[in-house]
Amino acid sequence: MILLVEDAVVCGFLRTALTRMGHQAFWASPADGRRLLQENPAINLLITNAPQRFSEFGDVPVLYLAACPDPNAVGAFRRKVILRKPFTPVQLSEALRQLLP
Repeated sequence: MILLVEDAVVCGFLRTALTRMGHQAFWASPADGRRLLQENPAINLLITNAPQRFSEFGDVPVLYLAACPDPNAVGAFRRKVILRKPFTPVQLSEALRQLLP
């Protein structure tokens, strides 16, 4: 299960692309995302533009999306991939291959 914590436009693209790739993804606000990560061990990937808000969940792989990414923002995560916006579905697919079991 993939948790999306991103703006609405990017989430729309991500949900469509991820569904076509056979993944289940859902969107949450940052506050709800934190709660879901605490309560739901079935979440196996976090996709966000603000990984620093989730640094205490470093065991969950993160896909960090940003136009001007700061590599230090994902320092707390053991498994991470950074994608610079804009990105293509092919780049998204490759990132997922690196992060998901």
